[in-house]
Amino acid sequence: MGKLDIFGNQAKSPNRAFAARLDEVCGSLRAIRASFNIVTDPAAIDALIYRENAIMCEFAALLHEAKSKNIRLEIYERENNFRRF
Repeated sequence: MGKLDIFGNQAKSPNRAFAARLDEVCGSLRAIRASFNIVTDPAAIDALIYRENAIMCEFAALLHEAKSKNIRLEIYERENNFRRF
């Protein structure tokens, strides 16, 4: 997760909790999107769409929280680059 709390500073524990929530939401979103390649039943596809929309709402809420609390994270992505939030 980048350089988040590298020295174990307890003052950054809210950022660590936020990063864990963000990681959970992003993992859920990846899992749902991967499911679109497997599911063929129209009702199941509709359910995935609703779940994806719900997860995207959670993601938007997390971004809003990060902006309002001035939370900054560096997150390592698979493409070998960093994304700053």
